[in-house]
Formats: sequence, C-alpha cells, structure tokens
Amino acid sequence: MTIAVCMKCGHQKVGAFALCPVCSFAPQQSDEFAKSILLSDQAATAAELEIAMEKLKSGSSIEFDPEEIHMWSTEILERPNQLKMPIGCAIAWYLPLILACVLVLVFAITIAYLRFVSVPE
Repeated sequence: MTIAVCMKCGHQKVGAFALCPVCSFAPQQSDEFAKSILLSDQAATAAELEIAMEKLKSGSSIEFDPEEIHMWSTEILERPNQLKMPIGCAIAWYLPLILACVLVLVFAITIAYLRFVSVPE
C-alpha cells in the first residue's frame, strides 16, 4: 500500500493518485501526478514525507526538483493506463464505507424485527 501526502493540504492519504480525504484534491495533470509520486513512499522516505506534511500543513510550499518532475511526467505520459488506483487502495478506501452501510442495514432490520414481532411474556 502506498502512503502519500496531499500536495494541496499536507494530509496523509492512501495512494499517490487517490482523492485526498480532507480537501478532496486529486491530481489531474501530468505535473500534479509527478508531484504526487514524489510526495509518496515510492519516491521519499518516511522522514521526508513527515517534513513535507509539516511544511504543507503550515502553509509553506514544497520545492520540487524540475528534473524529477520532468522524469515522472514523461513516464506518466508514456504509460497512462498506470494512473488507475490499485485494487488494494480501492479496497482500503471503500471497505469501511461498505461495512458501515451493511451494519446500519442490519441494525435497522433488527430494530424493525423487534418492533413488529410480538414476544410472548
């Protein structure tokens, strides 16, 4: 699983290309995809990501190496099919929502059953 930092708000997210759960930013252009990769554990250490998180959360900006952005942008443009969210990230992102919906449904059915079924005393 890829841990990344949102390039807009500095919060942690799962997957470099994933929608940020805090500010809803998702990269759209090749340079944004490149910067998102550079702000992930695919290209940076945990310590570097922590520093980037602190800078972005405080309102500072991150200086990216133009050569690295160009390299990743070129790679992305050559392989656009790799911009899809990996299945593991999709599962990690949607599973809690699905489980919550199922639990609410089970709870509602249980309440309805207990309310309308008379229990002999």
